[in-house]
Amino acid sequence: HFALHSINSLLEKNVITIGDDKTFRPEDIITGPEACKMVVAALGYDEYAKGLGGYPEGYISVAANEEITKGVDIQNFTSDDAILIIYNALRANIFQTTSIGSGVINKEQTDETVLSYYHDVLYGEGTLSAAKDERLYTDINIGENQVMVDGLVLDDGGKDYSDLIGSFVEYYYI
Repeated sequence: HFALHSINSLLEKNVITIGDDKTFRPEDIITGPEACKMVVAALGYDEYAKGLGGYPEGYISVAANEEITKGVDIQNFTSDDAILIIYNALRANIFQTTSIGSGVINKEQTDETVLSYYHDVLYGEGTLSAAKDERLYTDINIGENQVMVDGLVLDDGGKDYSDLIGSFVEYYYI
């Protein structure tokens, strides 16, 4: 199969599993619960999900708790829902192993997201208080190609965001 290398890699990382019948059907449509299982496992929440009942309820619960399924219809899962799960997962905090001993693996949630951990892309949100020549307050000083969100000055990438002054925004930055 053209995806054999990727499939084997996901198997090794326990993101996907093969059923008791030892068959794998890569052409089958992925269901909502299956997508939850894969994303939750990829983020390191596998044991947490197993502790909440395993597949599928535990994985769905973890995905809901971490807002991975925010806006997603798990029971009527579509390709739009798959895109939204991936988007939400990129902003989800990852679990990291803290210690291993006596058959117990301890993990804790980090402040890092998939984007920050693997790609050094940070996520933030807040109120846009300055952009270009517009400011909410007269004492705000920013450069020509900068914006300010909740006191944090960021590069605007050459775009004019002044029409969003006073709005709550979500943003990514490097």
